[in-house]
Amino acid sequence: ARLIVRELRREGFYVEYLQTTRPEEIRSALQLGEWDLVTSDHQMPGFDAPSALRLVREVRPDIPLIILSGQIELQTAVDLMKQGADDYVQKDQLAMLGPSVRAALEHAQRRRELEQAAAILRANERRFRSYFELPLIGLATTDLDGTIVDANDKLADLAGVPRSTLIRQPWMGLFQPSDAALLQSLTRECLQRERDGFVAPAAIVRREGQRVRTLVSARPIQARADEPITGFLWAVVDASAESEALRRLTDTSSVLAMLSEIGAFAIAVEDPLTGERLYEHTPHGLEVCAIGPQGFPEERVHADHVGRYRAEFAQEGSERASIVFPALAPDGSWAPVVLTRTLYRSSERSQPLLVTLCHRADAQHGALFSVDAVPLPAALVDAGGRVLFANSLANDWERGNVTPEPRSLSGWPAEARLVRTDGRETPVRLNKLSSAAGEGRLFLAVAV
Repeated sequence: ARLIVRELRREGFYVEYLQTTRPEEIRSALQLGEWDLVTSDHQMPGFDAPSALRLVREVRPDIPLIILSGQIELQTAVDLMKQGADDYVQKDQLAMLGPSVRAALEHAQRRRELEQAAAILRANERRFRSYFELPLIGLATTDLDGTIVDANDKLADLAGVPRSTLIRQPWMGLFQPSDAALLQSLTRECLQRERDGFVAPAAIVRREGQRVRTLVSARPIQARADEPITGFLWAVVDASAESEALRRLTDTSSVLAMLSEIGAFAIAVEDPLTGERLYEHTPHGLEVCAIGPQGFPEERVHADHVGRYRAEFAQEGSERASIVFPALAPDGSWAPVVLTRTLYRSSERSQPLLVTLCHRADAQHGALFSVDAVPLPAALVDAGGRVLFANSLANDWERGNVTPEPRSLSGWPAEARLVRTDGRETPVRLNKLSSAAGEGRLFLAVAV
């Protein structure tokens, strides 16, 4: 052990170690300590490398293990590596130990990062599915050819067909030809990166010939802002009955507010003529994305990217600017972010809106596509029914509470009431969300 420790220290490693040949001590050490590496002699009294390997993989499968041996046959070494050993080093070649340990630690770190990314991806998929099945709005995903990959029950209801018959059908075939041509043109602009998404009126033509007026919104699907677009998420709202909530759908600030409320984006909305800040929000945990009074602070942009940042965002009158760069987080670390500024024009507003969005560009904050598909009064609610944050369509919900308490309910979505402090009540539908706080800790309440 002293020779191993001396060699590792010579290679620049800080070494704390425990030496034992007793299986129960190895198990206890692995369960209680934060160890980075295990080395095992091929032959030990009463305990050998295969036994050590099985024990380590049973208790801590993430820890790398390197076999040390005076003499070992090549086939035996290959068999051990097939069983999960990371490497083997002969004792008369200890100079190879440092590079072997360094490679094993790097491989273990990459493996942990991949496992974390996979877990985050699974959580995001569950979150996306929970929104996708909301019975408030028609939702669909399409591939780049415009073929429907998935659709929810609400969209099938709007189209007047069974849900199963929508899959693998052409998306544009749902709409009257003139509207389909408009949607196709807007989609091409998204593929050419001229738009981040759009909202447009379109009429669905049902099988019996009836036309249903709708508002259609689309957003490209891509893992990160700098990666290729793989398809589109579509949201369709029945606009045949004019309501205040539906009219407000085309108010971009209302739609984009939902992005920040679910926790995917930091957002700032301004009047481009006066510079007045109309709306701003930075979700907890996204402080690295916070947008200051004068825009994203230049001092938090990595020095290697300041030139590009100035070139993109210093241009007066530009309708769209976007950049990916490392941003300085409050803890002093650097995190990749996507910063986008877009001038939105809406038929419902006499003045345009200047919208700045910032979100993390790493795997831990993967894209959340469906949050802008809630154009109705909505709020995030905790398990006790307390309103944590209400969107701009529900600004009088802030001091309200949902009853009965969400944690006492079962069967989702569930019906409840939002009671304001003045006693007024609003019927709501509750959906349980999967979030960083854990499933069952956060709920989405939407006006019925």
